[in-house]
Amino acid sequence: MSSAGAIASAKSAADRDSIVDRLHCAAALIAPAGAVVHVNAAWLRVRGEGLLAGPRVGVDAIYEDACASLRPDEPRLVAAVGDALRAILSGRTDELVVNYKNLPGGEDDDGSLLEVDTFTIRVTAIDHAGARHALVTHRRFARELYGPSESEISTQRTIDLELANERLREEQRRQRGILDSIPDIAWLKDAGGRFLAVNKRFVEATGIDQEELVGRGDVDAWPSDLAERYRAHDLAVMTSKTMRRVEEPVVDRTGKRTLVEMVRVPIVNDVGQVIGLVGIARDITERKAAEAIILRSKAELEALVQQRTEELCRVNAQLRADIAERQRAEVERKRLEQELLQAQKLEGIGRLAGGIAHDFNNLLTIILAYGHHSLGKLPSSEPARTHVFEMVSAAQRAAELTKQLLAFARKQVVEPRVIDLNALVLATDGMLRPLLGPDVEVVTLPSARACPVRVDPGQFERILLNLAANARDAMPSGGKLVITTADVTVEAGSALGPSGLEPGEYIKLSVSDDGAGIAADILPNIFDPFFTTKHESGGSGIGLGLATCYGIVKQAGGHILAESTLGDGTVFDIYLPRAAAAASTKSLPPFARETSGDETLLLVEDEPRLRMITAEILREEGYVVLEAESGDEAIAIAKENAIDLLLTDVVMPHMSGKTAAAKVLELQPRTRVLFMSGYAAAIVEKEGRLEEGFAFLAKPFTREGLLARVRELFDERDGARLQTM
Repeated sequence: MSSAGAIASAKSAADRDSIVDRLHCAAALIAPAGAVVHVNAAWLRVRGEGLLAGPRVGVDAIYEDACASLRPDEPRLVAAVGDALRAILSGRTDELVVNYKNLPGGEDDDGSLLEVDTFTIRVTAIDHAGARHALVTHRRFARELYGPSESEISTQRTIDLELANERLREEQRRQRGILDSIPDIAWLKDAGGRFLAVNKRFVEATGIDQEELVGRGDVDAWPSDLAERYRAHDLAVMTSKTMRRVEEPVVDRTGKRTLVEMVRVPIVNDVGQVIGLVGIARDITERKAAEAIILRSKAELEALVQQRTEELCRVNAQLRADIAERQRAEVERKRLEQELLQAQKLEGIGRLAGGIAHDFNNLLTIILAYGHHSLGKLPSSEPARTHVFEMVSAAQRAAELTKQLLAFARKQVVEPRVIDLNALVLATDGMLRPLLGPDVEVVTLPSARACPVRVDPGQFERILLNLAANARDAMPSGGKLVITTADVTVEAGSALGPSGLEPGEYIKLSVSDDGAGIAADILPNIFDPFFTTKHESGGSGIGLGLATCYGIVKQAGGHILAESTLGDGTVFDIYLPRAAAAASTKSLPPFARETSGDETLLLVEDEPRLRMITAEILREEGYVVLEAESGDEAIAIAKENAIDLLLTDVVMPHMSGKTAAAKVLELQPRTRVLFMSGYAAAIVEKEGRLEEGFAFLAKPFTREGLLARVRELFDERDGARLQTM
């Protein structure tokens, strides 16, 4: 370190003056204002004690004034020294040199005469105690040339060494203070891996004093396996000249092993040379434990979130399923409401039709009976015969209309039996072809397996005829009509078949055409009575054909539905419960050619005109007819007379025909019973089937129909008697 640097770093005025005193050349320290602060002994020997004698040339005097007082004969020298001093103190430069010659006969420091009297004045800037000072040194040129004496060199070396050691100690104290301020283990190493400084935490961890560690390596502080690892990391950092962060174990003096995060930073000088490194080791054991807890908690939380997510997905899926089910249920509810409204509407119409059927059919029966009776009495040449015939024809058309209404309302009395639907379809095929004409191709595809159903054969022939007639109207230019039968099994929850169809075995009858089809807005109304679109296309009809089909199918315990698209034809599907019993081969007995007899009949009818014409028809055929206006009167007659056949109306005041028949049978169990009515709800089950042992004659009836039905019952009785004999 230079003399100027040592003076600048002095901590006190005494240290400063001591350094000046030990300089081997004449030296004076000048204050910022230019005053002399201190001179050393060499200065005094050269200049003499006179330098301090008097205010103008002593300490605290202005150095320029002192120079002028001492060298009044050298104004240029004084000016040069003054300019140099002002340049230094003002900060314009840090060092100036002024060379001059001494007066002849001058003496050296040891008092001998000088032969060479050239001197150099060096003015050097010194920043001390926060202010700019100047150090003025005087040297002879000869000494500059030949160098200082051995004593001067030794003195200067001692001063320089002490200054260097002090600076080193100061630097170490500064480094240690910086390292001690770090709460983690910290150290400073040189390029050889030796410790230059460590902090208190390092000492606590290793148990080795700082002074002992300085100059040593990792092998002196740590176990050998860790020392080798640390040295390898140090070399990697200094070789790459980059910072590195690694997690490594540390074993303290108690043997406790902890995990630390070590950060090593290389120290590079101005020329890019690595001269050491600084390292910091932070204990992360607790942090790692906390991280492990966090990771476990995270894993548990993620698992919980996953579980909850899965539960939420399941709940959401269930909710969606519930919503979908509710929507389906709502659709089904609306459909059922619609069906209920439709059923209520049809039931209302049915009640209306059934309510008027009794009186209306009684009137028609009277008209037809008298009409047929008159036709039998009038000769063919009688002009009035034509009028009577037209009257009978109109009454028959009215009777057919009433019959269709009752069929729709399911108030007809049916006589069902188990038949093979395949046989019925094949038997009807011959009637359909003339009805449909040559332009319509009829394809009949019965099932290979027998299709037993319990139905009224005549009614189902009517269904086929009605559906075929509708198909013909939908195919004015010709087309194809296909009739098929098939076995169908409906399981619980199955989408097969119409809604509301109970699980079980069914026979499906399908009638399809490739005609014009039915519009979607019209399709729901096609089974309504009196609903027809034939008038719009120039056709004719009263709108009871499909309504009749609907009533017949429902009365048979089945379902009917239609599917259609405009331009693509229509398909009618009829589902009938498959009958457990085999199809019956029994055919209905033909009308007896002989309609007369001599048996005794009890006729019960509350309508006088109808009772009168009915009794007249029967008496003309030889029967003995006993008449009764009410059920009570009939019972009274049965108590007094043997009765072969009870012919009774169903709906009568006070006592129904069914009740009257029951009481008569109590009196005469072998009596046959024939009910007659246009509205037989009182004597039939809810599905319109006659109870066992009863026969029925639908109003309105003709003379031939009445006589044939009566004779049929007697013949059946006689046949049964012959079989038992």
